[in-house]
Amino acid sequence: MKTLTPQIAWHNRERVCSLDWQPEAHPPLGSGPGLSRRLATAGDDHHVVIWDVAFDLADGKPSIHCLCDLSRHQNSVNVVRWSGDGTLLASGDTDSYIYIWHFPGKDAAPDIFGTLGESPVAAEDENRESWSVLKVLRGHLQDVVGLDFSPCNQYLISCSTDATAIIFDVKKGSKLKILTEHVGWVNGVVWDPLAKFVVSICSDRCLRVYSTKNYKQSVKTSKCKLALGVTSNEVEESDEKKVRLFHDDTFQSFFRRLAFSPDGELLVVPSGVLEVEGQAETPHCTYVFSRTDFSKPVLYLPNREYSLAVRFNPLKYQLRASPKHALSESNGGGMPTEGGKEPWETTNTLFCLPYRMIYAVATKTTVMFYDTQQALPFARVSKIHYVGLTDLSWSPDGNVLMVSSTDGFCSFITFKDGELGQVYTEEKEVKEPKETENKAETIVQQPQAMET
Repeated sequence: MKTLTPQIAWHNRERVCSLDWQPEAHPPLGSGPGLSRRLATAGDDHHVVIWDVAFDLADGKPSIHCLCDLSRHQNSVNVVRWSGDGTLLASGDTDSYIYIWHFPGKDAAPDIFGTLGESPVAAEDENRESWSVLKVLRGHLQDVVGLDFSPCNQYLISCSTDATAIIFDVKKGSKLKILTEHVGWVNGVVWDPLAKFVVSICSDRCLRVYSTKNYKQSVKTSKCKLALGVTSNEVEESDEKKVRLFHDDTFQSFFRRLAFSPDGELLVVPSGVLEVEGQAETPHCTYVFSRTDFSKPVLYLPNREYSLAVRFNPLKYQLRASPKHALSESNGGGMPTEGGKEPWETTNTLFCLPYRMIYAVATKTTVMFYDTQQALPFARVSKIHYVGLTDLSWSPDGNVLMVSSTDGFCSFITFKDGELGQVYTEEKEVKEPKETENKAETIVQQPQAMET
C-alpha cells in the first residue's frame, strides 16, 4: 500500500468537496499499457472537472490531465456522482441546482457556457472532451449535499439542507416523490443496489429507510438497545443498554456519506455515536446494518474521531483461510473445503457470505480500511492532509482509493494487484434469495466493541 498526494491545485486551491471515479469508460478512454480512468471532482470554485488519470504499470505513479472543465454552477459544488454505466454525471451545488451531464459525441458542438469563470486548469489542458448539460433538476430550496443514481440509472435521489430528499426521473427531468419526513438537514442518501430501498441520514439523528415500491417510510432508526463492552457471544438482556445511534446537528460536517455493499446485503453508516443516558463519554463510531433489519446495527466500529464518509470497494474478494485451515497445494490455492460445509463455516468470518468485501471509512483526518471478515481494521492511513477529509472513491479495478480534502488537495492510496486478496468469482449461477432469506446473516449475535 502506498500513499501519494500530487501537488495539483484541483480547484484553484479551494476545498475539494467531492470526487467519484467513472465506473465504466464511456466513451472509451486510453489505449496504452497503463490503466486510464475518468475521475470527476467538485469544489468550492464552482467547477466540476473531469480528469484523465492513468497509472504507470512500472512505478504506479499517476499521470493526470484535464479532459473537461464544467462551469455551469454559480456556487460551491458539494457532490458529484456517476451513474452505474458511466454515461451520466450528476452534480449538486449550494444554489440548490442539480446538473445532469452527458457526452453527446465527438462531433457535438462545444458547450457555450464552458468558459464561464476562472478555470482551475491550464488553458492548454481544457476541454479535450465536450461534456454538456442533459438536464437541470430543480426542487430543493437550499444546498444539495448528496446524490445517488438508481441501479437502472433512470432515477436519482438527492438530499438537501432544506430537510427533504427528492426522487427524480432523470430522463423526464421531473420529480417522482419528495420525502418530507426529515426534521433537519439531510446529509446523505444512498440507493440500494438491489433496487428495493432508498436510505437517508439526517441531522435529526434518524436513519430512514423507504421502499421503492411507493417511496413510503418503512423504517426509522434513532435508538436501540446494544450490548456495550460485552466480549461473549452469549449476551443477556440485562447487558443491553439503550443507545442513541447518531450525532445531532452539532456534527462538524455537512456530509454523512453512507454506503451499501456491492451485493446490497450490508449498509454502513457514518456519523455514529454511542450515547448512553447518564454517561458523560460519547464515543464516535460507524454502524453496520444488515438489509434484513435496519432497526438495529449488527456491528459497530469505534473511531477516535467522527466518521463522515464510507465507500465500498466495487470488487468481491476470496475469504482468507483461518490458520487451522491453511491452503494446500492439492487445493490449488483456492478456499479450503470440507465435505458439505459452506465456505464461511471453514473460516473465521463475521458474516455468512462466501466472499469478503472491503470498505473504507473516512474520519476527520484518517482513513480506516475494513473488510467483512473481521471487525478490526486491517489498515489505517492518517495525517495525509492538513485539514479535514470530505469524500472517498474507489477505482473500478479496486486497487486505488481516492481521498479529497478541505485543504484543496487529493490523495491516492494504491494497492498492488493481489495485495487486497484474490478476486472472488462465481463458480456457478446462484439463485436469487427470497426476501425472507438472509444471505448476510451475522454469526456474531450482538455487536461487539473493538479497540482501534
